[in-house]
Amino acid sequence: MVTGLREAFRELVATDVPLDIHATLRSRLMRGLKTDQVATCLLHLPGPDGLRKAAGAGRRSGASPEVIGRCLERVDAYERFLREEGITREMLHALATDRSPEAHRTLVRTTGQSVFRAMSGLLGFSAEAQVISAFFLPGETPGRVTMAMVRGFDGLQRWRADAEFPISGYGRAEGSVHPATRLDGGPIGDDPAGALLTGFCSHPAARFEPLPHRKYRGFRLVQHEIGKRSALTYYFGERVADAFPEIGAGGAGLVTDSVIVATPARLLQFDVFVHADVWRGSRARLATYRTVPHGPVHEENIGERDEDLIDLGITMETAPGEALVHRASEVPRYPELVGHALGALGHEAGAFTAHRVRVRYPLHGAQIVLVFERA
Repeated sequence: MVTGLREAFRELVATDVPLDIHATLRSRLMRGLKTDQVATCLLHLPGPDGLRKAAGAGRRSGASPEVIGRCLERVDAYERFLREEGITREMLHALATDRSPEAHRTLVRTTGQSVFRAMSGLLGFSAEAQVISAFFLPGETPGRVTMAMVRGFDGLQRWRADAEFPISGYGRAEGSVHPATRLDGGPIGDDPAGALLTGFCSHPAARFEPLPHRKYRGFRLVQHEIGKRSALTYYFGERVADAFPEIGAGGAGLVTDSVIVATPARLLQFDVFVHADVWRGSRARLATYRTVPHGPVHEENIGERDEDLIDLGITMETAPGEALVHRASEVPRYPELVGHALGALGHEAGAFTAHRVRVRYPLHGAQIVLVFERA
């Protein structure tokens, strides 16, 4: 069916009659006709209405009635198939993804953009970029690994006056097994601003108020503006001593670090810096999961979550820490931000191997997991 549809319109185009149609419709038609792969052709070809517009333009430009008739006959058969089978063009694109890498990439991109717009409206917030940078370094106790985290948003905006933006601090509350401190080890205290990296925040700096009765330290952004007037940038910096185990030699079999996409953002940059003296002999791999209906993935359940794996076409880049820091042009002042964090931690970028995941329009509810395990 698709082959016959494609050949009929190839015949129309080969007549060299001008097709007076919208540029976008023309582009989709020509991209669909240029490929011999059925799945890719389906991805690009316009729907029945668009194809009829192209055939009508050909008739007005003097194409032979026989050619136009074959085109319209094929379009009618195509539309009848879609109607009888209850298949939308979106479903066709989804069916094509297992046969065409291009179709899969397009589906992921367009779905991410649609979900971004929908969740921005529903939640009332969106950001230009979400930045998460984790640092794993030798712990204070043998066999343990200390973790530091710099995280925040660039260009976070509120779109509704009633929208609230709650967040959780990474470390547990003071007095628990692994309390969070500032990057330099100093206490954060009861004021959420204690963990803010004010030198890298917009001015006036974002203001947060604590959310009581949380297992983890919780904050709520205090906002009064909406739209562009509400746009702000902020970063928190936290350190949790001995938060993770070593891998192997009596330690853990694997360790994970991850981010669950919960705030609509046009870009997610997730960097993990691993010190040369941490997790020696381990390898890093990337996996992406859905979190509904089984919840987040962690070390204890990752072996049982294969059915929740989801292919979002995301890749991981691994490079020396010093090199990767300077490849972040879309995040303003990122090299300075990482340099500040490492200075507070007492380390240099050259001592780390960095792993980066960059995602445009990350899918809400997805969990991006970096797994470190014995090689």
